[in-house]
Amino acid sequence: MTSVPTPSPAHARRLAACVGAGLLAFGGAAYADSGTTSCPGSPIEPPREPQPAPPPPPPPDDGWPGADGAWNLVLGDSATLLQLTPGSTRKTPGEPLSPHLNGPVILQSAVPFSFLANDNLTISGTLNVQVVNADDKTCDYYWWMKLDPTPHRIRHVLVYAFTHPASGLYGDWRNDLLPNGIPSKNVHRSTGAGNRIDFSLGTGLPGGGTSRMLMLDSAVGFTHLKGTVRVEADDGSMSAPMVTWVPAWP
Repeated sequence: MTSVPTPSPAHARRLAACVGAGLLAFGGAAYADSGTTSCPGSPIEPPREPQPAPPPPPPPDDGWPGADGAWNLVLGDSATLLQLTPGSTRKTPGEPLSPHLNGPVILQSAVPFSFLANDNLTISGTLNVQVVNADDKTCDYYWWMKLDPTPHRIRHVLVYAFTHPASGLYGDWRNDLLPNGIPSKNVHRSTGAGNRIDFSLGTGLPGGGTSRMLMLDSAVGFTHLKGTVRVEADDGSMSAPMVTWVPAWP
């Protein structure tokens, strides 16, 4: 298994609180089947619909309208970012560690990928995944990539089967971790059930580069290894699905 990038000092303190060195298999309390993990401190029962968050305050002068006409606030905290509801697109200004995001990493993995671009050039790299047991008793999700040298760029990171209630989900990237790298420009949630998440990297992650840590701050305290991630290159070619943790909902 490929090692993950070296965390910042702040992140290292969080990693030190993990059970052992961070679980690479499921642990904790489970319900329904052994493939579902509870983030420690969460209620030991099937997840329930979270209460809708209060409406955001009026937009300040430094906000801007998003693609769906809603205002996205540039305040660097998901408590003030608009929720990623089904069908919405939100700008991702970057977010530092805050109390509701703090907590140990309980699950992590590094998955190598390799696929052919439309010009038959190989695009390869490593996708790193973490699940954090947040202090607000929910599971938060992180993905970041290291891309091998290639003339192509990765433009999108797509998460499938991300089952989550309509409310209580926020998307962004951590601006205090992995200080060098390509962040997302915005994040989109599909319509309907909203189970597909698309992080757009703007002009893209170049060959030899590393992305920032893309984050989904969830409202569900249970997770299972039943989602997938695909990365999309600048020519529309895509990797095969890579298994990832997603909320266990409903």
